[in-house]
Amino acid sequence: MFDIMKISPIINHLKKISNYYNDHGKEIIMYCVYCDDATRPNPKHGHLYIDKTQPIFHCFRCDTSGTLLRLLIDSGFDDSEILQYLSQFIKYRTIKDYYKTKKKSAKINQIQESILNKNIEFEKQYPSKYEIYNKYLKTRLGNVDFSKFLISPTYFYEKLSCLFTNCDNEEVALRLIEPYKDIRYHLFQETSGRYYFQEKDFDKYRRVVLAEGPFDMLPLYLYSDEFKNCFFIALNGKKYNSAIEWLILEHFLIGFGQFDFIFDNDNSKYNRFLFTARLLTKQYNENIIIKGWKPMIGNDTGDFPGIIQI
Repeated sequence: MFDIMKISPIINHLKKISNYYNDHGKEIIMYCVYCDDATRPNPKHGHLYIDKTQPIFHCFRCDTSGTLLRLLIDSGFDDSEILQYLSQFIKYRTIKDYYKTKKKSAKINQIQESILNKNIEFEKQYPSKYEIYNKYLKTRLGNVDFSKFLISPTYFYEKLSCLFTNCDNEEVALRLIEPYKDIRYHLFQETSGRYYFQEKDFDKYRRVVLAEGPFDMLPLYLYSDEFKNCFFIALNGKKYNSAIEWLILEHFLIGFGQFDFIFDNDNSKYNRFLFTARLLTKQYNENIIIKGWKPMIGNDTGDFPGIIQI
């Protein structure tokens, strides 16, 4: 894992270029070298924050953000060996939105409580429809806690549906139990579209499983022995490439990781997806392993969660 505090030439350089230096918790705080907030009358603190475990920075005054490599080069740091070391983690042109990284998601237990209440209220108001919803989910997933997986009943076009919420409290997708014309799934385009029920702790989860939809993903989490201690994501029709870039730029710029892609048996383009995924990881972080999987039986893992590697 990257640790800026163990690289004394960088620490010495930061102290040299700023009259204010504060080793504060998980960050270093100093005057900004871009907007020079030290020139303000009676400055009490700096606005440039540097993460200690990810080589990224953000100034909360001028909104400049990027990689530590960029900051060091721009501020005259000339230790080529250390700069080369940093370039192994992050490409120089890669810009990281530090503010989004630090923006905290809603607490998962609060979201789970909200989902539980939605299930309870729906059951009280529509008991017969709730029974249909309950039976449907049991046939797909078994006897599970709906609040844990952030699933709640709702109506869409006056049709009974399962609503999937992610751990960032985004309502991302609907699965219609009573089909409306040819619609089975409905995506909320104003959201990320990605469904995940686990807290996004990528210090804990260094292996990510990406499947097409919730009922491909959840049986693997519940019943497959292959994926233990993994973070599970349903893409809901979103592009694999954008998901890879999001994962890398937000969580996997440094260190090792593994992305496991789950394909349906009728997907003829999986080789292209895997090739593109490996190109992207080579560009951003060569320490990420890419693997592809498909069902042993049936067309998708929702039918049977046994899988084989492609």
